[in-house]
Amino acid sequence: MWPMPRAVAALLISGEHRRATSAGRGSRGGATVGDDDFRKVLIFMRDNLGFPVDLDRAVVAGAAPKAKEGGGRRSVAATCSPRAYFLLEHLAATAGMLIVLCFYTRSLLLAALNGIRLQDAERISFFTDELDPSGIIRGRAPISKDGEPLDVYAPAQGPSGPILWLEEHLAAIRGLNNISFPRWEGKRGSKSDISMAHKLLPQVASEDEIRAALHSIVSALPLGWSPAVRKSLGFKGHSLHGSFTDVARWIGVSPSVPFPLKPDLVRGFSRADARELGHWRRATTAQAAQGGLGEAELVGRGPAREGAQAERDFMEHAYSRGEGRLGERSAQINVRSRFIRFLQAARAHMGAAPWQELPDGPLGWKQLFYGFSAVKASEDGVLLDCMSGSDGSKSDASGGDD
Repeated sequence: MWPMPRAVAALLISGEHRRATSAGRGSRGGATVGDDDFRKVLIFMRDNLGFPVDLDRAVVAGAAPKAKEGGGRRSVAATCSPRAYFLLEHLAATAGMLIVLCFYTRSLLLAALNGIRLQDAERISFFTDELDPSGIIRGRAPISKDGEPLDVYAPAQGPSGPILWLEEHLAAIRGLNNISFPRWEGKRGSKSDISMAHKLLPQVASEDEIRAALHSIVSALPLGWSPAVRKSLGFKGHSLHGSFTDVARWIGVSPSVPFPLKPDLVRGFSRADARELGHWRRATTAQAAQGGLGEAELVGRGPAREGAQAERDFMEHAYSRGEGRLGERSAQINVRSRFIRFLQAARAHMGAAPWQELPDGPLGWKQLFYGFSAVKASEDGVLLDCMSGSDGSKSDASGGDD
């Protein structure tokens, strides 16, 4: 089998596509498995493990339909309510007696603050940052959606304030073979209700198990999100990945808000900031050239860019990440620190009002930033935006893309 010729690679991808679509699981009926998943496994084996795999683009690209061509309706996760973040913070600080529940809420909060996909949670390992052990959340997944390693950095701060248990949690992760999302065991029913679990196992949990833990946590009081409520809110495991990006774009550039902002927060967030929050500037021209992503999938998954621009974007990212580099760390810490401090300023503006009273869905963010008047205005058909002036008209804040 080794070296693997292109015809064999194409046959394997095609076979995996047929198997997955026959099973029909997932939101798109398995249509993304062959091209979008299995092909990337082969790319990772070739590029990172040294396996001799020939992935000639012309042959392999036609082995299975592209994910967007494979049929089925793409499942879209809605932006997560701010109440979910406050809940994770609350349980992470107070659920110490329930070992498994406490561990999982802490890992989920670290993942959410770093904008990590649920698929990456299986592989992510959080560990002590050498430069700032108690002040920086540091993690690494050996392979992510684009076939490359994912390094994450965020300040040890949540929307309510500093994370005081970080070092304790990292020690617990080390005691579980550096597994941030381990499997668990407990009495009957603990698979769907993690509060009933009593022991963590040094084995990596599957994506489905991590999702079950998340659903269990948000279904309990004070959220009480039943499956029907989660469906109505569009809440999925992926919501924790894209929510900060969506809120940052809503805040926009030069926002107008009813609370004071530090000088570095006044400028708000550009589209480049929003992409940084979601790790959406990682696609490589190398993959396109060697049988990986197509040109239209490069850099932000928007319209195809000119090859030279895509190459510059890739090289800028490639030479600023990983061990011995400064750019990736600095960029992530900078934008995540500003974003969290913006949320903290909004939370302080709420005063003594309990976070439990925030509404679910997008109105929760509007009330967090503007108070009850935002919800009332929305009910009356006047949607307040952070970029709106005092008269409700949009301010001129269209700049600041790249």
